[in-house]
Amino acid sequence: MSVGLGPVTFVLDIIELSSTTAECSETALLDCLARHGLPVDYLRHHWVGLGTDGASVMTGCKYGLSARLKANFPQLVSWHCFNHRLEV
Repeated sequence: MSVGLGPVTFVLDIIELSSTTAECSETALLDCLARHGLPVDYLRHHWVGLGTDGASVMTGCKYGLSARLKANFPQLVSWHCFNHRLEV
């Protein structure tokens, strides 16, 4: 009986933001992913999940990062990170 590998987690990059708005975060994230060979066309077909902390700029249902990304990536599932929920 063989056992498959579980999820793999790693830090891709650290991004310095010029502002803490959802728009700035979205632009910086998409630019970073493109620099690492993940252009928007690829992400539209393969990006399925986004975990964030509970800050409203990340999770806001109208203007947060998750809402902005879901407008361009409708299949994207966003959730409040389990480890950050432990602190609530």
